[in-house]
Amino acid sequence: MPRPVAVIMAGGRATRMGGVAKPMLPVCGEPMLVRVARVAMSVAQSIVVAASPFTANEVRSACSLGFIDSCVVLSGSGYPEDVALVARLIPRRPLLVLPSDTPFLSASALRDFIDEAMRIGTGLVTLETSKAGPIGISLLLSGFMPWRSIVVKHSPIWLNVNTWRDYVEAEKLCRRKLS
Repeated sequence: MPRPVAVIMAGGRATRMGGVAKPMLPVCGEPMLVRVARVAMSVAQSIVVAASPFTANEVRSACSLGFIDSCVVLSGSGYPEDVALVARLIPRRPLLVLPSDTPFLSASALRDFIDEAMRIGTGLVTLETSKAGPIGISLLLSGFMPWRSIVVKHSPIWLNVNTWRDYVEAEKLCRRKLS
């Protein structure tokens, strides 16, 4: 099976964080979007960043990095709506959808997810953690139905930064890794 095209969703309003440009918040000294893109580079044939009118200006600097192939600006209507739109814009399959606010993703964990999703073989496979539920990672193989989920044990690899409390937890994880 060919390596997927990775789409990093970087267009949310971050309302739970006061509207900050969340994809560009540094974790361990590097913007979360860049951290996710570096991991995606190891599992994908190309990387597309999907911004929105709310994040386009801030995300633009990351789009000029040599390992991001292109950037698009979507409507910002919401995560499911923007995923559906990007799936129409990028017809190539499989399409790996990644949120820009999962700074501790690992290439091996993503490969395991992709392998399992390919084995399941339904139209759409999403990843959920035992603690947080869906975190925005999906593999679109064909259409949005049938849809299956893979539930994994919660761990820092799957930390999804949605609140300032999550961000503080991410920074604590960075300090632990450095010590």
